[in-house]
Amino acid sequence: MQTKNLHCTLQFLRKEFAMARIVSEHKDLAPDEIYIEKGWELVQEGPDHRFGDYTPIGFLLPDEQYVWLEELRKRAIWFGANVGMMTAEWFVDHQDLIPEHRQRFNLVFPATLWRDRTGSLRVPYLAWTNGRWTLMFYWSDQKFNSLDKIMHYRA
Repeated sequence: MQTKNLHCTLQFLRKEFAMARIVSEHKDLAPDEIYIEKGWELVQEGPDHRFGDYTPIGFLLPDEQYVWLEELRKRAIWFGANVGMMTAEWFVDHQDLIPEHRQRFNLVFPATLWRDRTGSLRVPYLAWTNGRWTLMFYWSDQKFNSLDKIMHYRA
């Protein structure tokens, strides 16, 4: 029941604020479309921070090469970078706010979790592909490394 309410809330916010549209057909996406397969379930949505000052930051300690999703999510909270998919969607619509020198990194939004049809958890991220930022999803067993950044948020 809670997951259904989260999904309804997310859909309402997208409609109300003209955010990116989710489509379930695999096709060439329009700039305002995000591909999520039918049968995916929203497990957790993060806070809605679409306005403020953002800085992509690293999360690895000096002796680490990578961390797993659970640790990344803990550090995102600790570093004030616990933002989710609604923020990622906002950046899809405001790509000019992401500095050009960040295009070599993937920007991870770990506060949102989806469960795909196979039961695997997925987390949204933005990747620079074909000349624009595109919203994609990592599997939860992905190793997050120095090419991944989280978005520090300041109101």
